[in-house]
Parts: sequence; C-alpha cells; structure tokens
Amino acid sequence: MNRRAARAAVIRTKNVHIKTTLLLFRCRNVIEERKGGHEIVAEEMLLWGWRGTPQQKEFLEHSEAKSLLVEARASSDLSPQARAGFLENELKLLDILEDDFMRVSEQQSQRLVEAHERFSALMDKEKYQVVHPVLPMDLLGIYILLPDGERN
Repeated sequence: MNRRAARAAVIRTKNVHIKTTLLLFRCRNVIEERKGGHEIVAEEMLLWGWRGTPQQKEFLEHSEAKSLLVEARASSDLSPQARAGFLENELKLLDILEDDFMRVSEQQSQRLVEAHERFSALMDKEKYQVVHPVLPMDLLGIYILLPDGERN
C-alpha cells in the first residue's frame, strides 16, 4: 500500500533514546441506532506510535505519544536529504503494521460506541452500535523522533 501523510516531521531530539514514530490518524466509524437504524458517521483523531522498528511492536500508550508530540523539540539539524530518507523508509514499513492498524481501529470503534451510549443514557436513551469502522484509517501525520547523537 502506498501511504502518504498530509503532515510529516523528522527531528533529532533529546526527548527519546531510541527512534520513536508517532502517527496521527483520522478514524471514521459508521454508528447505527439499535432501534430505527438511523446512521451517523463519527470522526475522531487517533494518536498512536511505537519505539524502535514496527517489527518490535513496542507500542506507546496514548498519553506517552501525546506527551512526546507536545514536548519534543528539535535539538540538532538534519539535512533535507536525511529527513526525506528517514521518512521514505518509515512510510515503507507501515505495511507491516496493517493488522495492528485494524486492531486499533476496532478498539477505537468500541470506545466510541461506549461513549455514545454513556451520552445517550443521559439524553434520549437511544442505544448505538458500531456498524463498521471506515477502513483504512486516514494517515494525517507521521512524526519521526530520532535520538540526538544518532548520526547517519
């Protein structure tokens, strides 16, 4: 699959000790009322990532990924060629994670239904169920954080 992201960054930072990749996805889910069949499409952003390589599957908790996205600052320069090379390599590796993307998408769908049910219990007592996540999730951003001191 040829993935592209609308936003991308590759930086060296003191905030990580091993290469860390963050992905920002747009998740869309078709949600249906259990009674009546009325459908709505819900969208949300999902921040997800890992340390090392995708094969290592050292996935980050959302709170850690969010903290890195907010706090990581470039601490040294990378040439445009180096940034492009790191980005191209990382995008090629994303296919390895397709099953993980599906799992994450399904988990997000379930959380979204639970949130809608909590809301509807307070409002109109309608119950919702996920019809299906819209797949694949849209990749909006990829952010590659390299430890400062690693030189290629």
